[in-house]
Amino acid sequence: MPKGAVLHLHYDCCIDREWFLNEICPKKTSYFNPQTRWFKFFAKPEEAEKGFISIPEYMKKEPNWKECVCNGIQLTKEEMFAENIWPSFEEKIYKVDSLILHKENAISYLTKTFENFIEDGIQHIEGRGLLESIFGDDLKPLPIEEEVACF
Repeated sequence: MPKGAVLHLHYDCCIDREWFLNEICPKKTSYFNPQTRWFKFFAKPEEAEKGFISIPEYMKKEPNWKECVCNGIQLTKEEMFAENIWPSFEEKIYKVDSLILHKENAISYLTKTFENFIEDGIQHIEGRGLLESIFGDDLKPLPIEEEVACF
């Protein structure tokens, strides 16, 4: 039976955990900072900022890599039931945006998000996003026409 609608959705906060672990983490352009639990896209290894390690490398040397990575993208029970969830929620979004909003990742992410909604019987979505948030290999925002085409 259809569930109806999602009436308020920030398009960058619907990360499917398994999709992220299986599709994004293995990419050589996916980087993670284990200290801060921030994620970033770097087109080339020499561009990686201090503290960031390629996730494929991290997967090889850290036996608990999935847990560490997931702690960067998922709210804890304490955070979910906090009086004010917004600061924790916003922090998780910011931590992953500079990885999933790379054009190639963003298209894959949006496709997976919509597939999940279809599977769940969602018929209407009011999505909210900020223009000039999807970026290219040069880390610069895409031209508006190119960004809109990603949706």
